[in-house]
Amino acid sequence: MGTTGATPLLVLEDLTAKGYRLAASQCALDGAHVFLALQRLGKLHALSYSAKIRRRNDFISLAQTLANAEYSEAKRAFQSGVLARVGARGTQRLAARAGSGVDAATVEHLRRRLHSDRDSSPLYETMVAARSAEEPLAVIAHGDFCRNNIMFKYDEATGRPVDVVFFDLQTAKYCSAAVDLSFFLFLNTTRAQRAAHWDDFFLAYYDGLTTAMRRLLSNGSNPAVTPTMDMPSLSSLRADFARHALYGYTICSFFLPMMQPGNENQAPNHEDYAFVADMEDQYEGGCRVGEMMVAVGGEAGDDTAADLLAEFVERGLVGL
Repeated sequence: MGTTGATPLLVLEDLTAKGYRLAASQCALDGAHVFLALQRLGKLHALSYSAKIRRRNDFISLAQTLANAEYSEAKRAFQSGVLARVGARGTQRLAARAGSGVDAATVEHLRRRLHSDRDSSPLYETMVAARSAEEPLAVIAHGDFCRNNIMFKYDEATGRPVDVVFFDLQTAKYCSAAVDLSFFLFLNTTRAQRAAHWDDFFLAYYDGLTTAMRRLLSNGSNPAVTPTMDMPSLSSLRADFARHALYGYTICSFFLPMMQPGNENQAPNHEDYAFVADMEDQYEGGCRVGEMMVAVGGEAGDDTAADLLAEFVERGLVGL
């Protein structure tokens, strides 16, 4: 790769040969899988913090080469159209059903936060903000961190996961860690798990992050953290998560219904979206794609999105 004019070579590894495989569950993972994945995610993000301390200028230069593929200016009209349909799913359902536990003023606030149209898209700006670098907490995030892009290795005797690897980093971006955390926690855990282990999930992530930073930045055999290491605090990471968590809700509002049993084959694929390339009006094309997305799961899918949005309200993740 270092020779001018050399042909780029991409080498792929078959991890199944080493015993790695996708988790059996298509959506919600059990605690053993979740905690292992979060600890390893913390380790991944620790690489960014450590690199910023050791070789900040080189790291920043490299990180900034990661393109914002999904939310580039060239795709603003299309994505605004998609978000016009996706963003309205949960709010419309909350407003329509009685006894949701979310008052009218809060629903109106959500409508404004999740609004998108041809001329104005606060939701598009929310997505862009999450996928933008805000120092000092920005990391190179996986960008599509969910069960579908995680492989586990299992103890043959117990069946418990003992190791984990991540793949498919084509949407990796230098941005908020919430891009990874919010998507994974609300897609691949249940509401009951989050109620029981919400703080534990963040502690597992933070343990993975700080343990890796101590190892990466220690001198010799001394793993003690010094003040110059600028270890991010758990409270600052959770505050950053709260600011950007709606990123995860937005994706889960259409993707979670797609992953429910019986809906897997209903999800539209890239071939179904091919017509958009020939449309002059990309906003309208985005609206049509968004309609296809939110159609999956029907009214049960609408309820899933509304329930999730109500949980975001309860957890203080909607900017109220």
